[in-house]
Amino acid sequence: MVKITSDLISRCAQFLNAVKEFQLDLRGYKISIIENLSATNDQFGSIDLSDNSISKIESLPKLMHLHSLMFINIRVTSIEKDFAINCPNLENLILTNNKISNIEEIDNLCSCKSLVRLSLVDNMITKLKYYRLYVIYNLPNLRVLDFQQVKSKERQAAKELFTSEKGKKLIERLKNKKYEEEDKDFVKAVEEIKRDNKINEAISNMIQTISNYDELVKAEEKIKSGEMYKEFKDKDDKMEEDDK
Repeated sequence: MVKITSDLISRCAQFLNAVKEFQLDLRGYKISIIENLSATNDQFGSIDLSDNSISKIESLPKLMHLHSLMFINIRVTSIEKDFAINCPNLENLILTNNKISNIEEIDNLCSCKSLVRLSLVDNMITKLKYYRLYVIYNLPNLRVLDFQQVKSKERQAAKELFTSEKGKKLIERLKNKKYEEEDKDFVKAVEEIKRDNKINEAISNMIQTISNYDELVKAEEKIKSGEMYKEFKDKDDKMEEDDK
C-alpha cells in the first residue's frame, strides 16, 4: 500500500492538461486512503487518483483551486458529507467504474454549486429508476451527466417530479433502496447485450477480411444457421475462462 506523501507528490507527473489546468497524476499507485493532499499546497487545478484502491472519498483538505477530480476504475462506495465544503470550486467530477450504490451519496454533492460535469457511468446506482432525474434535480447547475448533455426538458421533468407529493415520497423510497439482488437480472441482461454487440462486431470485422466469393457464401451460410455466432461465443467463453 502506497501513502500519499510530499515525496510521492514531488515525484508524480505534473503537467498542463488539455483544458489548461495544472494537473497532478496519482494514477495507479495502489493508494487506498486519501491523505496528505494538503502537501499539494493547493496548486493544482486537476488531480487524477484513478486506478487505485480508494473506497471512500474523504479527508480532503480545503482545495480552493481544484476544478477537476478523477476517480476512475477504483472501488469508491461513498462520498464524505463535507466534500463540497472542501472543494468549493470543483467543476468536473469523474467517478466512472466504481461501486456507488446508494442514492444518498448524491446528496453529499448537492452543495457543489460549481459542479457542471459529473460521470457515474458503470456505477450500480445508475441502474436505479429515476437516477438521472434525481441527480439533475439535486444539481441544478449540472450541464453534463454521464457524458450526455442535460437538456432543459429533463431539468423541467425533474423539477416537476420531485417537487410534487408523489416525488417527495419517491425520494424516501430511493434513499432506502440500494442496488440489490433483484437488480442483478437486469444488469445481467445488459451485460448479455454488450456481449452480443461485441461478438457481432467481431463477426463484422472477420467478414471484411474475406478475399473471395466462395468464402463470402460460406460465411453467409454460417451466419444464417447461427453457427458462426456460436463459434465466436465459444471463443469468447474460452478467453474468459483463461483469464480467470
